[in-house]
Amino acid sequence: MHNLRTVAVLCCLFSWACIDLPEIEQVPETPDAGEPEVPVVDSGTPPDSGTPPDSGTSPDSGTPDASVPDAGPPVFTLDLLTPQPVTYTNGSVLLEVAMEGGTPEVVELLVDGSRLAVLTPPLTYSWDTTSTAEGAHVLRARATLAGRLYTSAERTVVVDRTPPQVLSRRPAPGAEGVSVREPIQATFTEPLDAVTLTEASVLLRAGTGPLARTAELSNDGMSLIVAPAASLKLPGTLTLVLTDQLTDLAGNALLLPSDGWAWSLPEFFRFPALSALEGSTPAGGPSLQLDGDGRPVVAWIELDTDENGQFVFVSRWNGSSWESLGAPTVEDSAHGPVVLRLDAQGNPVVAWGGRQGSTTSLYVSRWVDGEWQQLGTPLSAQAGDTPVWSVALQLDKDGSPVVSWDEGTLGGPRWVYVQRWSGREWLPIGTALTASRPSMRTVSASMVLEAGLHPVVAVHEENDDVFPPRCTIRVWTWARDDWRSVGGDLGDTGCFGGTPSLQLDGNGRPVVAFMKQQPGSPTLAEKIYVSRWNNNAWEPVGGALSARSGYQAARWPQLGVDRNGTLHLVWSEFTGEMSEDIFARQWTGSDWDWLGSGALGAVSGKTEATRPVLGFDSHGTPVLAWSEEGGTARSIQVLRFNR
Repeated sequence: MHNLRTVAVLCCLFSWACIDLPEIEQVPETPDAGEPEVPVVDSGTPPDSGTPPDSGTSPDSGTPDASVPDAGPPVFTLDLLTPQPVTYTNGSVLLEVAMEGGTPEVVELLVDGSRLAVLTPPLTYSWDTTSTAEGAHVLRARATLAGRLYTSAERTVVVDRTPPQVLSRRPAPGAEGVSVREPIQATFTEPLDAVTLTEASVLLRAGTGPLARTAELSNDGMSLIVAPAASLKLPGTLTLVLTDQLTDLAGNALLLPSDGWAWSLPEFFRFPALSALEGSTPAGGPSLQLDGDGRPVVAWIELDTDENGQFVFVSRWNGSSWESLGAPTVEDSAHGPVVLRLDAQGNPVVAWGGRQGSTTSLYVSRWVDGEWQQLGTPLSAQAGDTPVWSVALQLDKDGSPVVSWDEGTLGGPRWVYVQRWSGREWLPIGTALTASRPSMRTVSASMVLEAGLHPVVAVHEENDDVFPPRCTIRVWTWARDDWRSVGGDLGDTGCFGGTPSLQLDGNGRPVVAFMKQQPGSPTLAEKIYVSRWNNNAWEPVGGALSARSGYQAARWPQLGVDRNGTLHLVWSEFTGEMSEDIFARQWTGSDWDWLGSGALGAVSGKTEATRPVLGFDSHGTPVLAWSEEGGTARSIQVLRFNR
């Protein structure tokens, strides 16, 4: 009786445990013939512990393991093979369905939840969207199998029959005075298909001929950037042609603007003329530097007729106009030229010769917190009234000014001095440099710094006891504790062309530009020469330079080295009828190539442009400044090449 109650309770519990279980197909159990059937025993009767199980007998592998569920029937899958997850179209789209695991009663295509079509094998459909509203539409496949619904992953089809249009163009059509650095860019009303961007779909022309170019669409396809892939001959005109081979993602051809797209590029840009004073006040002796933003800073000397003296002025280009930094002059009158350098923060430092009472000295001032501060006492190495000439200024790698100048009596002995600012006082670097032979005397000098530290000086020497006077150039470098000559003399040079110009090339070798009188020519008939130290001797860099044939006087040479180590040269030259103009060239490695198409003076025809100086912006583009007579007064002209 006790056993009957136990069985009844167990039956009730088993029935309760089976509530809400899904229907499971029953698989008949096949008893294992090799295993004895284990009876169900009463929990109160202990098993026969004396009969151990047969550990050597394993279950029959043909008997299903009750712990592994039956795999059941195959799983049904439904997929849209085409189109892509996002497809753009202006016409028909091929739709293709794939399925596995059964044969459904119905297969449908749904667009935005509504039936588009019922499919039969081979389960493909060409959807003509020409009557479908433009915009994005959600596409799915749906199948009915054994009363159940199956749907595929969705696809998006964007119907677009509107052609793309040009939204903006830069430079603007018809624009003049365009920089070669200005991006060539077109934006569109919708993304373009990058596949349609080909050599034939976007054409760049210089004048009437084709010009190699690069072209790239932005990541979103909304803008096109084009750039010339070949050098431009300026001045000139560029034309960009967009064709209807460009399409949007749906294949609609670009709707082309009715007007053309062309713009002009000058060979250079002129800044407004510089003059600090009103009226006819001659300005001359400029010096030029470019700040970190590529904006010119210019210093010059200008005559103040009211004060009956010359004064130093400094101005900075602020992007739209010249901004005056005032006059650092503290003496009665300045004489030029002035020299300007910019420190690491872009603050100007200037040096010039000036007279205070009866004494002529060298002055150095730095722009600090919006005002000029003089560095130390005025420099003069000799007692008495000894004029200071050919001032040079450099900033060493720590930003400390280093100056050189020549000093002595007019027509008498002169020496070249070099000093460095210690932060508190001026300290001499070595002894004064004098002429290399007793028959010669120094007349001018220029100076640069090797490795931003060691001075290198080019000294112009003259013997005017003979006629015509004999002049030469010798270069000196500071070697720790003494001045050492770099080779010997550069040979006979002209005596009337001002201070020689000294630079270090990209390999740190000295390069000197100077004027030299032509054999058999009349006085003041000189050309410009350039020599480079090759570590063993001085060798010419190209031949004689002159802008005009015949006996013309080329003078005031100025060398420059851009960030790539390329040599540039500017000078002034008489061009007939006592007219003087500015010319520029660059070294190609084998020849001096012209910068610009000819004379650079601001006044056409008869002009008087002289004393050019040269600088480079952050892109390595040459920028020039010079003094020029312009009608009623002489002003400072500044020019940037379009490169």
